[in-house]
Amino acid sequence: MKRLAILVFLLFAVEGWSAGQVRWFQSFEQAQLQAKKSGKPIFVDAFADWCGWCHKLDQEVYSDKKFVQYMERYVPVKIDVEDGGQGTRFAEKYAITGLPTLLVTDPNGTVTNRIGGFMNADELIEDLDGIQKLVERERKNPKDTAASFQLAREYLSRDMNIEAEFRFKQILASPDATTDQKETSQFSLALTQYYQRNCDLALGTLESYEKTYENGESGEDALLLLSEIHMELDANEKARFYLEQFLRKYPHSGNRSRAQQVLSTLEKSN
Repeated sequence: MKRLAILVFLLFAVEGWSAGQVRWFQSFEQAQLQAKKSGKPIFVDAFADWCGWCHKLDQEVYSDKKFVQYMERYVPVKIDVEDGGQGTRFAEKYAITGLPTLLVTDPNGTVTNRIGGFMNADELIEDLDGIQKLVERERKNPKDTAASFQLAREYLSRDMNIEAEFRFKQILASPDATTDQKETSQFSLALTQYYQRNCDLALGTLESYEKTYENGESGEDALLLLSEIHMELDANEKARFYLEQFLRKYPHSGNRSRAQQVLSTLEKSN
């Protein structure tokens, strides 16, 4: 009878604990081992002691029953990025510069989602679930251009430029991608290259876009980005050329006034 009471107590203690809080791993290596055993993705909470929003996540999100239950689909790990050791090295490897930063990786450590800043429990669950479904859909069918296209655009908005660039290139090479997907991917590819400071690659991609999609949806932005990159490269004559082309082609653009100001500045500098 006594043994039964102990077993019942332990059972309720474990259930109460698991239902009330997330079971965090304390190192990424431990989380990877568990993820490889279970096949689950890894959820990383990158934090520092001084980070007020990190504490807000602890108090309001990670204690939320819905979130605790949702985390059963993941291997969650907390990493102090300012511990001077493994956590600091992790932050350097994954380019974590602001806090809080939340990552999702596969068991091998490849990032599949990146969230910067605070979200409440419902928002965070919705975000994680939406991206994870796209990741799994793409993994099951690498030829699913719709899933790859959605992921690429999400990654571009999250400063996951390497991941976005890879998918935009895939879409451009795919015979199954739609014309709209290819056009958007061509311009967006240039953005990912520009954000990674690969200006020569970005210029080549933009020039290809201009030739292929003379009246494309992103034509206005393409001309402005071409002028911006040339200015950064101190190629002011080419920058002027693209600004003048923009002003001729898009006389009613909301960016017209700003383009005229920049063009006037370039002309005065000569």
